[in-house]
Amino acid sequence: MTHAGTSWLTSLRRAGDTNRVEFIRTGAALGAVRLRVRTAQTPWREVRQSTNGVDLTSRFDASGEALLWEIRVRNTGANRLEVGDLALPLPMNTDYVWNHEETFERRVFRHAFIAGHGSFLYWLRPRAAGRCSR
Repeated sequence: MTHAGTSWLTSLRRAGDTNRVEFIRTGAALGAVRLRVRTAQTPWREVRQSTNGVDLTSRFDASGEALLWEIRVRNTGANRLEVGDLALPLPMNTDYVWNHEETFERRVFRHAFIAGHGSFLYWLRPRAAGRCSR
């Protein structure tokens, strides 16, 4: 799915997964970016697409086994622009239900540690084993 300089993902599955687990929540899209900006003369405003002095793009690129998410923000106006928030909604398939098989075989669980440059964020099936890299 694309939207004026933006690409969104509506499906994300791991190649070779026999359970065909969908990582993105049904009916949602990954790639929408929310930005809050202001100038010295204006109040805070939310930007979700390129408009009125702000060029905002969000694109995905498959590179080998990696999926790269590139976000660009460019001030196209004449005044200095202050960025207050850059939000990356991550609508992952984490809606757990009472059905044991549905939750443990068809949903994903977030693993995260936020600490500056040592931060990470990823999702796996609750019963999944990740690939070890050396």
